[in-house]
Formats: sequence, structure tokens, C-alpha cells
Amino acid sequence: MRLLIVLAFVWLVLPAAAQEATPEPTPRFPPGRDTYLEASVSESSPYVGERLVYSLRFYAYILPEEVSPISPNFEGFWLGSTSQSAPRIETINNRQYNVLEVQTELYPLRSGALTIDAAILEIPETVFSAGERLESQPVTVDVRPLPPDAPEAFSGAVGQFSIETSVDRQVVTQGQPVRYRLQITSAGNLDQLVQPPPPVPSGWRVYASPATTRASDVGGLRLLEKRYEWLLVPDVTGTQTLPPLSFAYFDPQSETYQTLTGEAFTIEVFPAADANARPESPQRAVLPLRAIDALETQTAEPSAGFWLLWFLPPLVVFMSFAYVRGRTAQAQRRQHQRQTQALSRALRQLDRASSERDPQQQHGLIAETITRYLADRNGALAVDEPEAFEPNNYSAAWSNAFNQLKGCYETAQARRYAPAGVDADAADLLTQTRAALQQLDEVWRDA
Repeated sequence: MRLLIVLAFVWLVLPAAAQEATPEPTPRFPPGRDTYLEASVSESSPYVGERLVYSLRFYAYILPEEVSPISPNFEGFWLGSTSQSAPRIETINNRQYNVLEVQTELYPLRSGALTIDAAILEIPETVFSAGERLESQPVTVDVRPLPPDAPEAFSGAVGQFSIETSVDRQVVTQGQPVRYRLQITSAGNLDQLVQPPPPVPSGWRVYASPATTRASDVGGLRLLEKRYEWLLVPDVTGTQTLPPLSFAYFDPQSETYQTLTGEAFTIEVFPAADANARPESPQRAVLPLRAIDALETQTAEPSAGFWLLWFLPPLVVFMSFAYVRGRTAQAQRRQHQRQTQALSRALRQLDRASSERDPQQQHGLIAETITRYLADRNGALAVDEPEAFEPNNYSAAWSNAFNQLKGCYETAQARRYAPAGVDADAADLLTQTRAALQQLDEVWRDA
């Protein structure tokens, strides 16, 4: 009986106690927050020199106007290119978040555990929200060393590669250069690629040219093309063979060393012609000179066409000056009309915004009205942000009126891109915007 009680205790009580003692893992996105900052890598256990992508993702319920992430110190990595994707929408905890992602290419320089410190993102304080400082979690990468027994042609290239070799000519004379090209294509790190030696037999001189690199996107994958060129000058004659070039690399997918072989080229080298030999010039017959009769000279009066051509350049200059002056005066009249009618146009556009049913369209029209008014008043083609006309050495009344209009613009932009249902009513903002426009226009006329 005692044995049965002990077995029942072990079977029922101990597993339940162990389950209660096990702490629950921290959720990836704790509910109730408006912002998150997350870091990750595409490969947690790469090889030395293998390409991996460090992704930093910023999630925001309402996307701030200014976002300035501070990247960590990628100690132990070769830093490649950095790119930022366009904003996208993701649903987290039944809420929609705007997502900004920054990707950085990294290449480990040594084996072992390498830790990427936390990234920092600071959100500045605005009139609608307090400032915030976010930190991502550190990321640890376990870097594996390259296998031993690398081929002789291996110089540290890791990834997937392809090569192409070519020559510009295969028939030359002695001393005439042959241009030998090698093109290497890869998604890996070509910046640290060691230049391979050209396959040149004895009796040839080699002159290297600087390497060039070109980037291209193929199906969302960033490919690099690196081109090497050499001038090969033969000092020997006869049929010459340029042996194939060998290029070795380590493929992380198959975890094996691979060797690529270029094409072998046959070059026919003919003896150069003797530069000191000069061909004989043929004998030419010398003809006697014939006497030329003296020409009679006569004086001609200038014709009407001569005087027309003489007066034509000054006439063209005068007409061009008159045309440019007329166009300038016309542009000034248009500009004056545009400035005087800026307020009336802005108020009509606000009336159109008040009849719009979609709240986001309403706030978009309000923001567009403010920027168009500032452009008309300042004679600019277009204005993206009111900061383009930030007050500088103006009166206090002008600065106050401008800042009120700027506040209306920021409110419209914030509500325009806010999720549906957040501050949807635009009636109060329309009233404030009308008052701010009229106040700024009055100060502008009195200035």
C-alpha cells in the first residue's frame, strides 16, 4: 500500500510541480505597447566569410515623422551594404503596426561566438506623444571555421561564384598586347576578394589594370560583378597557349570546396615588321611651270544683301532682349496674382475638404492646402514640408502665426496616417486651419 502511494505521488504530483516551476518564455511582442524594436540575423551559425543579413525592424502603431536608429558596433564582422525597405503593415496582437526594416550585410572575420550588441532607436518628443528610447535584443552568432584541406587555388572566397574569361584578339604580332579579361559574379563579399594571377606562359609581359565592380538586383538578390583586366604582351613568336585560369571557393550550402576553370586560348603571334626598313619612294616627274596671266582687279559696291546681313545680328539681339523682358514681366504679373489669390484658393480647398466623407482624405486635403498656400505665397513650385519656410529673422507676430499653421499641418499628417477610428473628426482642425491661414495672411500683407 505504501508503495502504491509513493508511485501515485511520483506520477501525479511531481510532473505538475515541475510544470509550475518552469518559467513561461517572454513573448516576442508583449501586448499593450505601441512600439517594438527587434533584431535578427539570417544565419545563426555561418562559416567564416559567409554572407549573412542583420535585420533591424521597427514596429509603430503610429509612425513618427523622424526615426534615427543607431546601429550597433559590428565588431568581428566585415560590414557590407545597408538598405532600408519601404514601410509595410503587419498585424500584431490584433492591432495593425507600421514596420520599417533596415538590413545590413555582414561577413564574419573569425570563428567562435560573436555577439552583436543591442541597437538603439530614439523617438523624439512631439506635441502628441512623449519621447521614447528603444533597445533591441543582442544577437549572438556561432561562426564555424572553414574546413581544412583547401585547394591550392583557394584564396578565401566564400559563397556561390561564377567566372567568365575572354580575350580581345587571338592573332597578334610580336609586341602587340592582348587584353585578357576575368569576370567574377557572386552575391558574396567581393571587396575582400584576392586578385587571382593571370595564366601567362614564359616569354610574356603582364600589365594589370585596376579592377572594377558593378552591382545589380536579380529577383531581389543583390549580385556583384567584379572585372579584372590585364594587358599581355608577347615577346615570343609562334602558336602560344594561354592556360585556363582556376578559381577556388568554399560553398556554404554544400559545405565543400569548389574549383571553377576558365577557358584556354590559343594565340597566334607573328614576327613584327622591321621598323628601320623604309620603303623606296617612287620617282615623280617634274613638270614645267606655266605662266599665269595677271588678273584684272575691279572694285564692286556693296549690295543690298551685304547691308541686310550686316544689320541682321543687332536686330536679332534687340528682338531677343525684348522677348526676354516681356516674358519676365509676364511671369512677375502671374506671380503677383498667385500671391494675392493664395488665401482665397486655400479657403476654397478647405471647403472642399469639409464635404469629404473619408477622414483620411479630409486630413490629406488639409495638409495639401497648407503646403500649397505656402508655395503660392513664396512663389515656389511646390512645398513638401512647412519647414521649407521656417521663420528666420521675422517678427514675433509672423513667427506665432506660422507656428500655428505648422501645428495644424502636423496634426493633419498624424491623423492622415493614423489607423482607422483614431481622431477621425476633422471639423475642429478645419476651423483652426482657416483661422491660422487668415491670421498668417494678414500678417504677411502688413509686413
